[in-house]
Amino acid sequence: MKIIYTTVGTSLITNKLYAHPPDRKLQELYRQLLVDNVLLAELEDSLIHQLEQIYQQATIEDRQGLSAELSSLVRLGVETDDRIILLVTDTPDGKVCAKALRNFIKDLFALPDDAVDIKIVRGLQIKDPVVFQEEGIHNLLDFFTRQFSANRYGSVINITGGYKGVVPFLTLIGMLYNVPIVYLYENSNSIITLPALPIQYDIGALEEVFDIMADTDAIKPISEIKQDKQQLLDDYAGIIYEKSAGLVAYTQIGRLLHQKFLRVKSTRVFLSNRALELYNKCAIKNRVANTLNWLKSFDREHAIIGARYSPKHFEMGNGIYVAKKTGDAPRIVWTEKEINGIIKLMILEIFESHSGSYEKFYKHKNDLNLNSYEFDSEFSDF
Repeated sequence: MKIIYTTVGTSLITNKLYAHPPDRKLQELYRQLLVDNVLLAELEDSLIHQLEQIYQQATIEDRQGLSAELSSLVRLGVETDDRIILLVTDTPDGKVCAKALRNFIKDLFALPDDAVDIKIVRGLQIKDPVVFQEEGIHNLLDFFTRQFSANRYGSVINITGGYKGVVPFLTLIGMLYNVPIVYLYENSNSIITLPALPIQYDIGALEEVFDIMADTDAIKPISEIKQDKQQLLDDYAGIIYEKSAGLVAYTQIGRLLHQKFLRVKSTRVFLSNRALELYNKCAIKNRVANTLNWLKSFDREHAIIGARYSPKHFEMGNGIYVAKKTGDAPRIVWTEKEINGIIKLMILEIFESHSGSYEKFYKHKNDLNLNSYEFDSEFSDF
């Protein structure tokens, strides 16, 4: 099952306006919409009805090419258990196209009624750049943060249709949440994929910046920022900017990073009874505690699997990993769950080094059963 987030433009209408010959009735309805810039129910019904007439009269092959969205979804290979979320601009013509597309997509791919949803992104338009930046992009990033914080697996962002001004932000979303970006290349039949990249960022460095403002939506007078922190405003201008005279706020990218930072910071560490026993017997408690603190603070979601030094130094399977910190010997076997917005980092086993006991554990990795561990102790020796 895939969840395909698809940006929606107006090519469903404009492709027919510039066809030879153009659809005259659609032209007149669209002209009326652009002049009035108000989507009255009667005009909306007339536009959708005319688009449905065009769709019904087209061959199967022509239906697939009626718009950028349909063409790209065909090339992506939509299956009957997939879910499509149409991301729509806050404009009358965008809403008309989305409503018509929802019906066409369900028909073209034989999808059930609840498989195609419409998400109108308030403020996402091209007439007012301030509204676009402060409301449209803000709401778009907030939407994806909520979606991908809950579940991002199987997700794809299809940027073929819609405003190209949102592409840099959606690309950043894809990198930060490890979600592939796809688009249909110009007039070809080829889907271009920007693969999910294991982007990581320095939590320690960002913590100093985010200490300036604890609230993602905060607007703060520069005069209230300690003198020794004000240099950070220049060093991290892409994260915090001067919104107006004497007032600073997070940029859209800063908001996105801050929300991810807060999720990482919400992590609580729990030791299994076995791990607690090993820790209490450990001769290098400080080093193990430092490794646990490093693991807690790391952007584990984007850790590179199989890297020599990584929270995911080795993958045990079923979401269980072995962590190894740069330049240190301890191995930490861990997994995690999110419960009511709190990330619970669960430590199954602790090994002081690549020792005989670790080798023995490694040899029997296929027998590892998470249900055999109890996590009664929250770790606080940081």
